[in-house]
Amino acid sequence: MLAAGLAALERQFEAYGLTTWLVQTDADAGIRTVAGTLEAANTEIGLRADGFEALISDILRLNNQFFGLMQGYLALGLIVGIVGLGVVMIRSVRERRRAIGVLRALGFGSGTVRRAFMGEAGLVAVEGITVGVLLGVITARNLLTSSIAESFDVPFAVPWNTIALLGSIALVFSLVVAAFPARAASRIRPAVALRIAD
Repeated sequence: MLAAGLAALERQFEAYGLTTWLVQTDADAGIRTVAGTLEAANTEIGLRADGFEALISDILRLNNQFFGLMQGYLALGLIVGIVGLGVVMIRSVRERRRAIGVLRALGFGSGTVRRAFMGEAGLVAVEGITVGVLLGVITARNLLTSSIAESFDVPFAVPWNTIALLGSIALVFSLVVAAFPARAASRIRPAVALRIAD
């Protein structure tokens, strides 16, 4: 390869249209030495020589940066969803003040009203978490089967423990956010709520 020279390299690049070549060296040849010799002999075409480990490290670093960016977007979406649930619960309490007043006038206690709103928020949160997990697993499976990883027989493994932990954290924060509107709903006085005009 070293003896082939610039003209032979240019002919082969033009013939095959390749931009990346894998070259096997002798066992006793140092990768840095061979890479330096190749780069020095072919500066006109801008040849860059790296060891296989460096090439794989670059690919892994880029993949990790991409997945880190995706995790950031997903975390932002989760936070927006939790805050959105709190806003929906606040609006629900404001829109159902008369119904809450009727329930309180019929004898429902403040604890019952609070538990009803917390149950509603918990149900919405569980539905959102379930749909998110299912869509995430399906998307991850599709990404794996449509990538080069399938040719290397990489098994598809779902980290259920991590998913359960993150889902539990999201559920707890959703209930914490919903606790404030539920508390406000439980404090509505029947006489005041029934006088509110629709």
